[in-house]
Amino acid sequence: MSSRARILALLLTLDAMLAGNAFAHSFDVAVVTTYSGPAANAGTNLWQGMRVATRETDGHPEETSDGHLGGVDSNLLRIDIAADRGMLATRLRPITGRQGTAVIVFDNRAADIGTALSLPAPGVILLAVPANRAVPAHVLDPVALDAATTREFEAQYRSQYGEKPNESALLGYTAARRIARALRVLDGDLRDPPAVLDVFRRARPSP
Repeated sequence: MSSRARILALLLTLDAMLAGNAFAHSFDVAVVTTYSGPAANAGTNLWQGMRVATRETDGHPEETSDGHLGGVDSNLLRIDIAADRGMLATRLRPITGRQGTAVIVFDNRAADIGTALSLPAPGVILLAVPANRAVPAHVLDPVALDAATTREFEAQYRSQYGEKPNESALLGYTAARRIARALRVLDGDLRDPPAVLDVFRRARPSP
């Protein structure tokens, strides 16, 4: 094999390796809640609770994301249900294109559950509170934290934000912990939506 051919083969191998790992290095979570108007504080608290979870493990000084979930660089994308209701599908479609499955935390206290049910698949939708009605398989009711994990979260939240976390913050943290557990099992690979959904359905936020 000539020197040029060896170099070309090496480049093709590296390209294949990078392509295979593309889904494992960066991950977007759509956090759909209210960030404007009178209810903006609840949305901000939900996002801040999620941010606590992203800072728990695997951090490094050079990171440009919001932190890590399940060992993967994670970005918490704010989507304002009050301002972007008519553009939700447009905002979410690129996420599906980039990573194979959109993962959405939907604060159904801020909007009718019907809005969540109309969001495009493939995706996994983690509700902030139970739907209390029949929903499709990709819409998941929340799973509660155990008492010890809740106490640890409260201490971390106080340390980062200087105040006691409210219910919204706890809901956000719980959802983010569930995402972290699922991503760890999936090794950051979201290209197979049915497999992703199955892992998320079984994931629990507490040890």
